[in-house]
Amino acid sequence: MSKPRETKPSGPVSITTKMIFLAAVVGLSVAGGLISGSLAAGLMFFVIGFFAFRGLSQGLTGGIATIIALVLAALVGPPIGHLLEPVIGSSLGVTGLAGRGVSLGLGGMVVFVVAAGVLRIVVRRALKGHKLVQKFDALAGAIAGGLIGVLVAFFFAWILLALAPPSPVGTPVAAAPAAAPAEGAEAEEAPTPNPALEAITRMAGSLRKTTIGAAAQATMPGEETRILALASDFAFVARDPVARQNLMDSEVMQQIRNLPSATAAADKAKADPQLRHIVEDGAITSGDIAIIANSPTITEIVDNTNFVQEVTPLLPQLEEAIRQAKASVAAKQGDNGGN
Repeated sequence: MSKPRETKPSGPVSITTKMIFLAAVVGLSVAGGLISGSLAAGLMFFVIGFFAFRGLSQGLTGGIATIIALVLAALVGPPIGHLLEPVIGSSLGVTGLAGRGVSLGLGGMVVFVVAAGVLRIVVRRALKGHKLVQKFDALAGAIAGGLIGVLVAFFFAWILLALAPPSPVGTPVAAAPAAAPAEGAEAEEAPTPNPALEAITRMAGSLRKTTIGAAAQATMPGEETRILALASDFAFVARDPVARQNLMDSEVMQQIRNLPSATAAADKAKADPQLRHIVEDGAITSGDIAIIANSPTITEIVDNTNFVQEVTPLLPQLEEAIRQAKASVAAKQGDNGGN
């Protein structure tokens, strides 16, 4: 009677294989950044490749631990991020919804780092001695690591994009000029430039022009983010008086104006000197997007009124109305360019 064939473990990955894999990761990341013209996109490619390399080195046990840690970060990170919001906002010079997005992201990162370290030890002990795991450990670890890298890369892209909302005219919002004061009103002192925020804004702008950046923008979680993106599109439409008036006269805009929470939100915004001209003029410039994203008043409206909850069911109609208005502006610009 023949002895059953034993499953041989794959054994540790050689140093040569690891070095070749790591060199390929660095090379592809640099190439991706150069081809896309975006440092942030190159960093995203590097994160994906690095986690695949990490999975190759640590095996499947490390991948399982990381996946569980990511789930815990998604569940426990937001409460911790809310607690850290004032500290992080003051440290980075960002407040409002932008500061909240960064705080939630950093809170999740703290939970992830701690949980991953502890769970790696627990999972390794639980799977120790399993022959099937040993045989495909390196390959399965690399695949799991690559998938985790995609999640982590998008996670940090969301933080970057939350810090710098899109400019409707392709100009970084941090560099956009402030709106002119109304007649008879005193000109407000220009805000002090924030070099760190301006650098982040430039990185976010270049990232949005890439395929991977567009995918990250489209998958950003939270209805607040979706509404903020609509505000950017509205700013583009507001540059054309006819398109803006057509949008304001649309049925969905009339529905929004009739919402009970819209009145409360408008009153709160009018009480804020930085937001008053936006409400009264009914137009949003590219510079106003940065004001909205960093405004504590907007955060208060989101937290203490039902505006987001009441507007959310109308978002598909609003997006369609803004899309039609943008199309009319683009068509007009095309006609002017052809003349």
